[in-house]
Amino acid sequence: MQMRSSNPMLNVDRIVDIGRKAGLTGVSETLSVRGTAGKFGILAGLCMISAFGTVAMHLPYAVAMVGLLVATICYFAACFVPRLAPALSVVYAVGEGMCLGLISAFAESRYPGVVMVALAATLSVCVAMFLAFATGFISATQKLKAFLSIASLGLLITYVVALLVNIFTGNNFLTTSDHSVLSFAISIFAVVVSSFFLIWDFDNVLQAEGQADKKMEWFFGMGLLATVIWMYVEILKLLLKIYSSSNE
Repeated sequence: MQMRSSNPMLNVDRIVDIGRKAGLTGVSETLSVRGTAGKFGILAGLCMISAFGTVAMHLPYAVAMVGLLVATICYFAACFVPRLAPALSVVYAVGEGMCLGLISAFAESRYPGVVMVALAATLSVCVAMFLAFATGFISATQKLKAFLSIASLGLLITYVVALLVNIFTGNNFLTTSDHSVLSFAISIFAVVVSSFFLIWDFDNVLQAEGQADKKMEWFFGMGLLATVIWMYVEILKLLLKIYSSSNE
């Protein structure tokens, strides 16, 4: 299961234009960085509650597919109709939580402790990227955005090719049991790309501050959550490859 980045939905100009067409007046009606951070925190909390609840109730793994399907539908629905983000983002967080809960439970059953390491690594990267952006150490330049756009497209093509190869040959070079240099290189590259997408996300939120409709805080919070989830999954996959290769 591959997670997508949030950035295709974070079109700042489009979101600001929605606010302008609504005739925004007054600071209280516009998006703020603090408000977006709060919405992200709520969505992240719902995602974690959903994940723990799904595992605690011992739901079947088919639920993971249902959760992923629902989350994907909400994601693209929000892309087309951003004003529905306050409701769709909540359903998205719960759906992703269902999927992540069962994926994490499976990983933990194979290698106890790996989930905590993945969570700690994800949190550490998020904090590091935020500090790098806040201090100006890393900026969302046009060159960085162009690189991330090309890199994410390359990863998407790689995932599709891996799926086709698996269908026709039965081999999949992206599984956690594949310890080839290519497999590790792709996983490391995916972790790096997903991490730097946070810089783009932070920049988009900052640009929209004071200009976009306040309801769009849910939209941007959903986008940030999608990036963090993608990064967590990539880190977890990389750790599983490392753990499995060390146990051979």
